[in-house]
Parts: sequence; structure tokens; C-alpha cells
Amino acid sequence: LCSERKKNAWENRNKLVEELEKDFEVFKFNLPGFCGEPEPVNKVWNLEDFARHLENLLAKNNFIPDIILGYSFGGAVALKWKTLFKKQTKIVLISPAISRKYEIKQSQSKLRQFAKSLLPNFLTKALRNFYLVHILKNPYYSYGTKFLKKTYLNIVLIDLSQELQQIPPDEIQLIFGAKDTATPPKLLLDKISSIKLKNRFAVMENGDHNIGQTHFREIRETVKKFVGQTH
Repeated sequence: LCSERKKNAWENRNKLVEELEKDFEVFKFNLPGFCGEPEPVNKVWNLEDFARHLENLLAKNNFIPDIILGYSFGGAVALKWKTLFKKQTKIVLISPAISRKYEIKQSQSKLRQFAKSLLPNFLTKALRNFYLVHILKNPYYSYGTKFLKKTYLNIVLIDLSQELQQIPPDEIQLIFGAKDTATPPKLLLDKISSIKLKNRFAVMENGDHNIGQTHFREIRETVKKFVGQTH
């Protein structure tokens, strides 16, 4: 999911990284399957597998970061890592894929089951692939490896709103674009009862899912404020 030349999953968000580097020492890495990073052979991962990979990466390098920042799917990985390993490391989640807008409605689910009962398996797969690539224009399906495509189907409908509420509010900062249609902040806010946790949401005006490219200065200031509040 990046150019062959750079092999850097953060390539299209370099301005955000450069902005954060003004105040923080930033370490970037690619998850398995992204930008040529080695991936499991003949295996499909779930979200917990990615979280364990992150923990193994930190342990291997004897590295304890002050903050782990995750963007979109990386935000879901960071949240799963936090709830799974109970570390004190704070997390910053930007446009996190915690609760996605394209959840399947009950009527759509019944229609899918009906279609599956009528159509051969290879045809239902072909229709699903066409929908994800040409209608939804999902980058994992358009450009991802076989591993990423299969893994995507394994994690796309996961809702982490309950796990989010396990995190102490002073250990998390969420940053969204007000016009994000893929992971709208309101969709997640409506599932949360804690006022303290709701106060950990920063919503960037006129921003969409790609606020890393458009609101990098505002994100830097939000992260700085978060760090200042928790020290």
C-alpha cells in the first residue's frame, strides 16, 4: 500500500510525521503485509495477531515508548494492544477504525445469505471482490496482498467500542475529522457513556478520514496538549 520506491507505509503522511518530530522522537514501522513487510504464509490474521506482533516488536528491541500512535487500522491495532497487554504506555488514535460506518444491516445480511444459497461460491466471491474494489474502493482489496485481502474480511466488522471503554481516559487521545465518512466520530461517541472518555475526543473541523494530510499542525498541538495534561 505504498510506492515501490520508498517502502514506507507512512509515506503519504510524511507531513504529519515531520510535524510530530519537532517535539518527539518518532519511530516508524510497517505492519506485516504493508509495503513489502514479510507476512505469514498460508495464514489469515485477526486483530489480536497484529497486536501481538506489535508487542513482540517492542520486546525484541527492548523498547518502551511513551506513546503509541495509530492511524485508521493502526488505531485499532494500538487499542487492541493496550487492552490485551495492559501497558501504561499512552495511545493516540487518529481516525481509528474502531467502529466503521459500513456495518451490515440485518436486511442486507439476510439478502446476502439468500444470494449465497442461490449462487455458486466462486460467483459470490467475484461479486464481493467487485464491490470492495470498484464500489467501496477499499485500498486493502485494490492494492493489498492475498494475506491483507483475507485478513481484511476477518476484521472489517469488528466493533471495539466496548474495549475502548476499558482504557483509563487519561491514557488515551482520539483525533477525528468532523467529516470523516469511514469512521465518523459521532458513530463512536453515541456508543460511549463516560463523559471523561468523551472529553478525550478531539474533532478537527472540516477534516475527513485523511486528517493526517490536512490537519497535521492541529494534530501535533493536540498530542502536545495531551502529553502535557498527563505529566
